Amino acid sequence: MADDATRRQELLIEQWLREEEIDNDLIEECSNDEESDFVEVQQENSDTEEEASDEDDDDSANGPHMQGKDGTKWLKHVPEMRGRTRQHNIVFRAPGPKGEAKQKNSNRECLDLFLDGTVIHCVTEYTNIRIESVRARYASNRDDKLTDELEITGYLGILYLIGTLKSGRQNVEQIFDTKNGTGIEAVYLTMGVQRFKFLTRNIRFDDINTRTTRIKEDKLAPIRELFEKIVGNFQKNFIPSAEMTLDEQLIAFRGKCSFRQFIPSKPAKYGIKIFALVDVHFPYTFNLEVYCGVQPEGPFKVSNEHKEVVMRMTAPIHGSNRNVTSDNWFSSLDVAKELFAKKTTMVGTVRKDKREVPLQLRTAKGKPIPSSIFGFHGPCTLVSYIPKKVKLC
Repeated sequence: MADDATRRQELLIEQWLREEEIDNDLIEECSNDEESDFVEVQQENSDTEEEASDEDDDDSANGPHMQGKDGTKWLKHVPEMRGRTRQHNIVFRAPGPKGEAKQKNSNRECLDLFLDGTVIHCVTEYTNIRIESVRARYASNRDDKLTDELEITGYLGILYLIGTLKSGRQNVEQIFDTKNGTGIEAVYLTMGVQRFKFLTRNIRFDDINTRTTRIKEDKLAPIRELFEKIVGNFQKNFIPSAEMTLDEQLIAFRGKCSFRQFIPSKPAKYGIKIFALVDVHFPYTFNLEVYCGVQPEGPFKVSNEHKEVVMRMTAPIHGSNRNVTSDNWFSSLDVAKELFAKKTTMVGTVRKDKREVPLQLRTAKGKPIPSSIFGFHGPCTLVSYIPKKVKLC
């Protein structure tokens, strides 16, 4: 009886083993069928879906990467850091005036830091060269005499005061009027209206005798020397804070100029475009560059690509661990990497049609409010944030 019971138990075990092998075979066949069906469905995708699948080869539900059109891969999760995290935006020097600027208190003393003796001397010298060339046109020597540094300082002071009082569009005769009460006392006590008009017509910021030669290789030749001196004074007398911003500004101007810009979105529409690097925490301009379009061949011909503009504008703060905030015209992955190599960081908006931006970060449809998706590429971080409901038009 014991032998029969043992025999029945062995047969039962063999039967269980055979059934398990059959089930495994069925599972393997089913999985193969499902895989083949899945591949067929993928092949029936639309062209857009096929392109997306090619671009984001590794980007599946559980994949670690997202991929842009140019092949740039972004990690979905924060990469593991080995060792101590580096601190990038530590600036050890307190922002504010430096050098002799620390001892200046009055408005006049502060203005003299930027329009210093060198600037006033240049303007006086170049204006006298112009006056010498036009004196023969005047019958009277009362208002066509040569100028000096004291008078040029007073003239620039008048312009500064008129701008401060927002009288730039007021008639000159009214500003200098002494009878009807419309004049400004500090203005008409400095010089007469005729002398002011004469200086306005003839003030110059470069040597007119050599301008013809210089302008062949530099469109900014009429003000280049003085412009660079003043910008140099900006950087000489101030220590910027850890946060800077880079943007463009259109200075209203409708006169004759080969690089005058027309930008319909700007309030002035016509003017001279200037790139400006400005301190975020103080109303202080640290660097400027005038957009001159395509310069003639020579030492002043530079690239106007956004990356080159950013590197030139931020050159004074390279290596200082400062941060630059900018809009989408200046921002890109290449720019961020280049600045990081110069020990400078960047925060900026990026247009969604940039080739390095993954498909998952371009669309807002189906994403909860508020929500964010992050991508990590080397030292750079990209985030897509949904602040409000997107209205479909």
